[in-house]
Amino acid sequence: SLSASIQLNLSPKEVRQALNPIQPWYSNLPDYAVRHQTFIRLLQPKLPHPEPMVRHEPLRFVCQCCGFPTMLSCGDYDYCPLCDWMDEPRLGACIPAELDIARGHFELFSCDRDIYDTDEPFSQDESDTLAQALPLKRKLVQVYLALLPIHSQQDPNFAGLWNHVLQCEQGLDA
Repeated sequence: SLSASIQLNLSPKEVRQALNPIQPWYSNLPDYAVRHQTFIRLLQPKLPHPEPMVRHEPLRFVCQCCGFPTMLSCGDYDYCPLCDWMDEPRLGACIPAELDIARGHFELFSCDRDIYDTDEPFSQDESDTLAQALPLKRKLVQVYLALLPIHSQQDPNFAGLWNHVLQCEQGLDA
C-alpha cells in the first residue's frame, strides 16, 4: 500500500488563522457603499462650511475606511476614532489597495490592522487599549446603524440617537 503525505509550508500566522477561523465582528454590517451614501446624505456638511467643525454638531465627514460619520475634517491626516484609518488627501477617484485591505480589516477586526499579523504584532499597550475600546466601538456602530433608516435630522428619533453617538465617542476619548 502506498501512503502519501502532504507537507504544507504554513507560516505561524496561517496556522493560527486555520485553527481560529475569523468571524466578522459584526456579521450583518451593511455594505460600505450603503453606509457611506446614507451618512453623506444625512450628516455631510454642505460646502463651503466654516471649519473647524465641533464634535457635538451632527455634521461629519464619512470615513473612507469604515463608512461611518466620524471625521471632523476631510483629508487632514486625522485618524478615525472608530477604525483607526488615517484620512489623507486622495488624488482622483482611485482607491488605493491599502484602503481596500483596511476596509476588510475593519469588517473582520473592527480596526484597520490585522490582529493576527505576526509581522507587526500589537504591543501590550495597544492590546489593552483595543480590548477596552472594542465594546465602545461596537456600541457606536450599533447606534450609527440605528441612524441608517433616518432620512433627515428633523426626524424625532435623530436627536436621541445623536446623543448616544456623542456618549460613545466620549467613552472612546477617555
